[in-house]
Amino acid sequence: MPASDPVLISETDRRLLFISLYVAVFSTMLGIGIVIPLLPRFAETLGASGFGIGMIFSSFALSRAFAMP
Repeated sequence: MPASDPVLISETDRRLLFISLYVAVFSTMLGIGIVIPLLPRFAETLGASGFGIGMIFSSFALSRAFAMP
C-alpha cells in the first residue's frame, strides 16, 4: 500500500490558519495580563491567605493551560 501524499494547503489558507492561531494566542495572553494583576487584590478583600492566593494563581494557570487551543 503506497504512503498517502501530504495534504497541500494553499498560501491563502495557510495565512488564515496562522492569523487565527496568532489571534487565539494573543487573546489568551491578553486575558492573563488583565486578570492576573486583579486576582491578589480580589483575594485579599475576600480574606484569602498567602497560600490561598498562590492556589488561585496556580489554578488559573492550569485552567489556561488545559483550555488553550
